[in-house]
Amino acid sequence: MDGPHYLTRSTPGIYVDNARYTGLRDGDTPEFLLPVLGKAAIRLTDIDCPEKTTEVGRLATIFTDELCRNGGDYQPQIYLELPEDRDGDGRVTLIEILKEASWDRWPGTIFIGSRDIRQLLIDQGYATWKPYRK
Repeated sequence: MDGPHYLTRSTPGIYVDNARYTGLRDGDTPEFLLPVLGKAAIRLTDIDCPEKTTEVGRLATIFTDELCRNGGDYQPQIYLELPEDRDGDGRVTLIEILKEASWDRWPGTIFIGSRDIRQLLIDQGYATWKPYRK
């Protein structure tokens, strides 16, 4: 599968503005200071970067760091995916959201302007499409 068609957001979520980039764990997990939530690692959904101990993983980490740190005129905008309404009451509670975070990471997407950094990582050959699973 190639092209951006598989990177559409079909999962409900929320946008978080005013996020401050603080670093990253690896190419597909940057960290931000988010209003209200505090420090959070964002696991980019539906992609997979090689481990940073490999050459491609090291390059992916550098690329993601540069995108998040030097987004030009744009602040990173974060789209956090919300979990399903598991109890069927028509709402998603904070507890359900916190349970969704896995390995101390939030599933989500990061945009620099209109650019989805997942697609940029794929276009550069630093990531492959892989549906995210906890």
